[in-house]
Amino acid sequence: MIQIHNLYKSYHHSEILKKINLSIEKGEIYGLIGQSGAGKSTLLRCVNGLEKFDTGDLIVEGVNLASITEKELRNFRKKIGMIFQDFALLNRRNVIENVSLPMECWKYDKKEIETRSEALLDLVGLLNKKNCMPSELSGGQKQRVAIARALSLNPSVLLCDEATSALDPNTTDSILRLLADINKELGITIMVVTHEMSVVKNICDRVAIIAKGSIVAEDTVENIFLKESLALQDLVGQESISVPENQTVIKLAVRSCDIDKNFLWKLASENQVKFSIVSANIEQSKNNRFGHLYISVDNRELDIARSYCEANEIQYTLVHSCGKGAEVGVS
Repeated sequence: MIQIHNLYKSYHHSEILKKINLSIEKGEIYGLIGQSGAGKSTLLRCVNGLEKFDTGDLIVEGVNLASITEKELRNFRKKIGMIFQDFALLNRRNVIENVSLPMECWKYDKKEIETRSEALLDLVGLLNKKNCMPSELSGGQKQRVAIARALSLNPSVLLCDEATSALDPNTTDSILRLLADINKELGITIMVVTHEMSVVKNICDRVAIIAKGSIVAEDTVENIFLKESLALQDLVGQESISVPENQTVIKLAVRSCDIDKNFLWKLASENQVKFSIVSANIEQSKNNRFGHLYISVDNRELDIARSYCEANEIQYTLVHSCGKGAEVGVS
């Protein structure tokens, strides 16, 4: 669906994107995360043709933007919808007029414009607001209008550039549910640029981390957050864990299958290992539950606990192992 090969972009002798290689499947929700200035939004603008790149190939549905003409680029952009953090609605047009604007620019039939605009507003749950002005809407409602407008030309790709950053948590959740429903109903491919880890966990299938213009990590959402690469640690930081005296804290990466198997109960009952749960962070992703558990184990029983984890293919890390209590930073 979207193939990017060795894409390179510079600006005034500064390297913005360096050897970007990505493959995004049709119907996938793909996340791009990274610090401010890492190149996320620039890459997104390359995908929709708003930014030109120096070298490499960027292929969307068989169209290579590296060799496209200006006329072909204009037609190509019909395939790409985009939503932004600031909604970008026209304040002098009401809701349905904002949604219909792209179709008017492309000279669609008036009846078709009206029918499709109402259908899209119904899809985003705002048909009853079609005659309202943007000033009468909440932030979440404005973003729903922006989503409907982005879908007006029936695109195959929807690009979301920090689309929920200006919204409160509850409104963010409702917009994410809407995007997930649209993805499922229309089969549209969605690329999400965000700095919010919760957004990635809630709706994305896979995610790439961009740092200083390069892709430094890419995997399924579950694997990215369980493996905790250095690239992810740079984004989310570390937390402090208090380690009891003569104990070792074991950091366990757990998935739905581990949780369902009651592996902690078996560790205690079948292996006679006494432990305490120091901290737990289990989250729900788009498809699975996953997260980390921190348990403290007496140093004398550490080998038994490690053998149990290895036998059951449970990923673990020893956070601390010494005689005296301490507080240590862990990712």
